[in-house]
Amino acid sequence: MKTNSRIVKEKVAGTAMMVLTISSLVLVVLMGVGLFVKSSPILAEHGVWDLLSESSWQPMKNKFGFFPFLMGS
Repeated sequence: MKTNSRIVKEKVAGTAMMVLTISSLVLVVLMGVGLFVKSSPILAEHGVWDLLSESSWQPMKNKFGFFPFLMGS
């Protein structure tokens, strides 16, 4: 009887871990999709390389260089 109880507990724990793993992967994918959707307007105007390599951050002049922020972090 104890063996069956242990097997059931292992199956429940395994299923719970699988659900948690899949949900964490789905969350990461949803975050990536959300970031892409929110950044698509600026990516349509400026290329990724331009954004990463430019050193001027002047949003009012439509200049969005991330290089100083990348170097600072």
